Amino acid sequence: MKVMDLRKCKNLTKLPTLMRCENVEVLLVRGCKSLVELPCMTHLKFLQSELDFSCCDSIKKFPEVPKHIKRLILSCTAIEEVPTSIQCLEKLTFLDLRGTRIGNLPRSIIKLDALEDIDLSYCSNITSFLYVPENTKNFVDW
Repeated sequence: MKVMDLRKCKNLTKLPTLMRCENVEVLLVRGCKSLVELPCMTHLKFLQSELDFSCCDSIKKFPEVPKHIKRLILSCTAIEEVPTSIQCLEKLTFLDLRGTRIGNLPRSIIKLDALEDIDLSYCSNITSFLYVPENTKNFVDW
């Protein structure tokens, strides 16, 4: 299985460990309103393309994702903080945090050399942008 599509599973509260889904390349979990807990996904070696948790508005913690993921979509979640460990996502080109509750980006984000697009629109808790990766081409803020 290359694409796992769990979009709009409104009663889904927790994702399974996904241990037997090592070949998944794209994981779409958009619109799972009851989802509150995400498993560690660092073991998913083939999950390189996209992780989409947009509109999962009960998710509060930034997920542990494979370091080779390219697109991470966390828009309209309840995430309040981007961990410093984001620096490990060395292949990340697109980060969508639109409409989240984050305050500021951690200093470690400047180490993401591949990051080209960051969307922070509608992030009303952000007070300043101290750190933006040098190679970022598209930076959308409020």
